[in-house]
Amino acid sequence: MTLLRLFPNGPTDCETALRMLAAHAIPGAEETDVPGRTHTRLLHHAGAPARVTVSFDEGQVVVELPDEIPDPGGLAAPVRRWLDLDSDTARIAGALAADPLIRPLVEHRPGIRLIGYPDEFEAVIATVVGQQVSLAAARTFMGRLVAAYGTPAAGLRILPAPRELAAIPDADLQAAIGLTGARARTLRAVAEKWADGFTLAHLPAGEARRALLALPASAPGPPTTSPCARVSTPTPSPPATWSPAEHSDPSPPTRPGPSPSGGRPGAPTRSCTCGRMPHTRRPGRRERAPESRSGSHTSA
Repeated sequence: MTLLRLFPNGPTDCETALRMLAAHAIPGAEETDVPGRTHTRLLHHAGAPARVTVSFDEGQVVVELPDEIPDPGGLAAPVRRWLDLDSDTARIAGALAADPLIRPLVEHRPGIRLIGYPDEFEAVIATVVGQQVSLAAARTFMGRLVAAYGTPAAGLRILPAPRELAAIPDADLQAAIGLTGARARTLRAVAEKWADGFTLAHLPAGEARRALLALPASAPGPPTTSPCARVSTPTPSPPATWSPAEHSDPSPPTRPGPSPSGGRPGAPTRSCTCGRMPHTRRPGRRERAPESRSGSHTSA
């Protein structure tokens, strides 16, 4: 195995980060071991799925990769964006502590990071599938999608690519996942748009929002904030240096953040129904899903 060591910018609440990942883990695609402090999934890398296990330790995140992975250092930046390792949590805490109501909350739970998605298209799909349903239902729907159309690799599955998903008829998507007809049409429309080469990266927030609102609506209701609307050019991280035995991210444990909010501009973030961050989707009764029949996951 090859190890890649990444150093967060400021304190990190490792237990909360793992519980966030466990709460949103897609059955069949992600595995979280909270006691073991690890999370495993497939990431797109060098044209193929790569099995990646991240371990949270005090002051660092260790990424475990198979030895045959080409250019392992190239996974440093995607993982840093996924786990929000570049946000300056100390600076964020200092800014929030100025509010007398928020200060005790920040002092009680320091180092909370905004866990996101490692892939833009995955963020879009999860937003469509998870709109106005509970977190449990959203995980079940995503698990069904992965089970029916995902690509198997290294004991897990990865979501279908945009072109693969766009080729699936609406009726088949609806039957396999359990979505409404309108939502299945939206899912395929999103896949078609991304298959044509569209991306939210580099788009200003206003343009990204207009592009998303132009897609067929899957459900009536007030507009919601999509995590994908925050996707733009990521702040580049220092390249990782490595050796055949172990890779090390040379960035120091702490670095000045780009803003008091710590905000790197726009990595896609996971929508939340567990109270850990501001909501990007509201649970509702439009669609329900039975308990997932897929593999079990350790969760909080």
